Amino acid sequence: MRKIDRIDMSESLHYCIKILNNFKSKILKTIKKTSFILILVIPLTLNTDRINAEKLINLDSVTGPMIGYTGMREVQIWLQIDSDLSEKYKIQVQYRKKESKSKSKSKSKSKSNSNLNSFQFTKNHSINPDTGIVTIHISLLDPGNVYEYKIFANSQEIPFDTALEFQTKPLWQWRDNPPNVKFAIGSCNYVNEDGFDRPGKKWGDGYEIFDSIEREKPSFFLWMGDNTYLREADWDSESGIIHRYSHTRRKKEMQSMLRSMFHLAIWDDHDYGPNDASSSYGFRKNVDKIFKDFWPDPTYPDQGIYRSYTWSDLEFFMLDNRTFRTANNNYYTNERTALGRKQKDWLFNALSDSRARVKFIVIGGQFINSAQVYENLSNYVNDRDEILDYIKKMKITGVVFLSGDRHHSEISRLDRGGIYPIYDWTVSPLTAGISTTTESEANIHRIQESFVLERAFGLIEVIGIGKDRVIKLITKNTYGKELYQMEIPITNLEKVN
Repeated sequence: MRKIDRIDMSESLHYCIKILNNFKSKILKTIKKTSFILILVIPLTLNTDRINAEKLINLDSVTGPMIGYTGMREVQIWLQIDSDLSEKYKIQVQYRKKESKSKSKSKSKSKSNSNLNSFQFTKNHSINPDTGIVTIHISLLDPGNVYEYKIFANSQEIPFDTALEFQTKPLWQWRDNPPNVKFAIGSCNYVNEDGFDRPGKKWGDGYEIFDSIEREKPSFFLWMGDNTYLREADWDSESGIIHRYSHTRRKKEMQSMLRSMFHLAIWDDHDYGPNDASSSYGFRKNVDKIFKDFWPDPTYPDQGIYRSYTWSDLEFFMLDNRTFRTANNNYYTNERTALGRKQKDWLFNALSDSRARVKFIVIGGQFINSAQVYENLSNYVNDRDEILDYIKKMKITGVVFLSGDRHHSEISRLDRGGIYPIYDWTVSPLTAGISTTTESEANIHRIQESFVLERAFGLIEVIGIGKDRVIKLITKNTYGKELYQMEIPITNLEKVN
């Protein structure tokens, strides 16, 4: 038995040594391969770091972001990158619901709660090579919430100097009183550009106004036309129009204000085409598309820019006074119009369908001003009379007009006998030149003390509950100084008999 045991042990030892030698051989081979791989990986890693460094986008190449259309469950974020970089970058947004400080302190550390507030990502979006624009739709959000977000280019965060946030529209119907609202309005924004401006004194100035608007913390800004000024060199090419829109949007003083609230817009002649342009303008289809690219909104019609928008118990009926317009000096036709039959029929249906307590009709030119000068709707009597007649006969309550264009600010009031008066608040200009002729024009409906002849923006607050709810109209100058204030109880806009 002992002899057999020695033999077995010897064989076992020999077998173990053989296995160890094989293992040693494999280890040496692996080390050689690994060394080779490491030699290859190190320069590749260094090269990747160099590529990632190149992917970091220069902020000078970025315009925005701007918050566009905002719904209860969807928001559109607009961004523009220099178009020559469009093929190099893909854009993505990371977002999550923002918690209040009190909620953040008391937040449970459980896994389920942390997941509720984790960041979500949109898909990668390509940049339009013609305009440099990318519009990112964020959907299935929760109503009435503030979200924080970040923007990435090729997976690298773009380092904006301010925190980025947006707020969804509140869901209050059948649950609560309509929430109070604060928003700002303005028109006529001129950004100078040497070589393309007319000779002489620069027409654009006072860009501090955008800081003043932002300090008021409105939920949104309503641009009422002439949001940029197309120059003679821009009118006859799509590239010229894109350049002008881009040049204005790129203005440094506008960037923080563009990011801090959402934006709605209509146009007037200067962001549509030549001065006083009508439906005859040859690039009307081109500028229609460009306007929609720069002011994202999913509710635009196929032709024109008219549409409506609701917030709280307010509805905005945003009119297009260009696409269907008869030329100002064409009195030959019997169908002279600033708005066109199709748009007016839409407006009448929209007013009748509306459940809003206050109905703001937004238009580039003045509606109530009685003076038949420039592009006032008093020069288009059929349109003006038909709209007023419809409001009266269909007993449409709560109508207030908002307008721009005139390079001065004022409130016009049309008294209508035993029924409620209709107001038209004109606010202009933001940064363009100031009128030298309008103060003396014969507007019999002007509220004299409301007349302002300096650069200005408007602030509208709708506050209170039920019969105590009021509209505050506040005119402020470039530096935020209050120039005029008027308060209209909403009950004063509801008498129709």
